[in-house]
Amino acid sequence: MKRFYQLVLLLLLMNTGSLKASHIVGGHVSYRCIAPGHYEFTINMYRNCISQSIDVFAIPAPVTVYRGNAAPYTEVITRQVSLTGVPVEVPLDDNPCLIIPPDICVEEGRYVFELLLPVVNESYHVTFQRCCRNSSISNIDTPNRRGATFTIELLPAAQQVCNSSPDYN
Repeated sequence: MKRFYQLVLLLLLMNTGSLKASHIVGGHVSYRCIAPGHYEFTINMYRNCISQSIDVFAIPAPVTVYRGNAAPYTEVITRQVSLTGVPVEVPLDDNPCLIIPPDICVEEGRYVFELLLPVVNESYHVTFQRCCRNSSISNIDTPNRRGATFTIELLPAAQQVCNSSPDYN
């Protein structure tokens, strides 16, 4: 677990200059059980498509899987996952609960990959981390120097019955 927190801290504090991607606005991870121990994971990452300093979707996504029910977790695997398909603009006016400023544009990049994870009596934690956040965020100190972490926990009970995560529209 100490290693996990060190990695999170490093990514949150780093400023890599030419690799800076100061336009991430959000994201989430989901999984689908194909067969016991065989999973398809999807990472949806959202970026501001107006103010880009680099194409964050062009950089493979580092995904790390940890195992354990309590800290410290054990690292199982780390792999680089490339974008699946082409980024698409997200229609923001479909939600009557949102008041969208006229100059907002959001694109979604999707990373889809499969993993074989043996059924165990411990949770798997699938984690994706990326630097940096959208510089217009007002409730984070120096957002262009802060990263984003997207993670999902695959519980032992879900492994036993080959359950999938909820799917949100």
